Amino acid sequence: MNRYLVSIIFGALALLLAIGGVLALTVWKPAQEIAPTGSTDKPFLITRAGVFSLYGDRVDIEAKAANPNEPVWLAVGSAADINAWVESHPYDEIFGLESLQALKAEPHGEVAQSGEEPQSGEQPQSGEQVSPISSDMWWLERNGTGSVQLELSGQELEGALIAATDGTSPAPSITLRWPTPQPNIAAITLFVAMGLSLLVAIFTGASAWRTSKPTVVEEEEEPAEEEAPEPATTFLDRTQELTTESGMINLSALQGGGKFPTRRALRDAQSQGVERLIIEGEEFTPGKDTAGVDEETIEKTARVLGRRSSRSSRWSQAFDQPGADKE
Repeated sequence: MNRYLVSIIFGALALLLAIGGVLALTVWKPAQEIAPTGSTDKPFLITRAGVFSLYGDRVDIEAKAANPNEPVWLAVGSAADINAWVESHPYDEIFGLESLQALKAEPHGEVAQSGEEPQSGEQPQSGEQVSPISSDMWWLERNGTGSVQLELSGQELEGALIAATDGTSPAPSITLRWPTPQPNIAAITLFVAMGLSLLVAIFTGASAWRTSKPTVVEEEEEPAEEEAPEPATTFLDRTQELTTESGMINLSALQGGGKFPTRRALRDAQSQGVERLIIEGEEFTPGKDTAGVDEETIEKTARVLGRRSSRSSRWSQAFDQPGADKE
């Protein structure tokens, strides 16, 4: 368990970072637009020149009445024409932002005193009020029921706005939306950190798994050692010349691989005055009767010599053994 501790920690960290990344894409997502709203209790609501270009080169306008069944009228024109038209009416003028959610406006004109209403059939002193709808003063115009929308860009941003319902009820509220796209730095950072943590968790987990896995060592079967065949005893057919200064040859000095002398060789040893042959403590006298050396004795001597080590030997070593007495 302890060997997987690092992998578990980084895996849990990757999970937390993934949750944070999802929240950064939804709940904590940065605003992609600024949309402040302004309202009034007066029959007209206008904007000052320059308000449309506060944030960016495009603005979406929405006028919405308090009563969804009320008519809504919205027009865009020059600030001079709009101010001239509403000069004799009470209105509010939007000139900036109080916050990213609210527009800032200032009042103009006065409302008729409370309780005063024009008598039926009474005419204004200046005559009948002219309707602003469909006037040739406006650059753009929209009307509808409940709400209307309008999009401005380019030279239209230099103008001003006027909004109303029926000319007597409060004007509709105005919402100005400026697109402000911005990268989601928090989400990018969280997801990159999540990926790195996940890679570390996988790497450390794989390393811990490899170290915990028992190593199986296959023992290679060693080939069975072939028993070296015992060297065959070869009898010399030719006479080996023996020279010695003593009268005894110690044949036990001959090592494995040496050649056992033939009868002729024994006779040569006799002719040179060798009286005794010693083979592993057993004494052999070739001088008594050369013909008396039978095949059994020769085979016995060959078997004794065949069991010796594989060191190379020469017949001269036999003659050089100390303790060989010459009679």
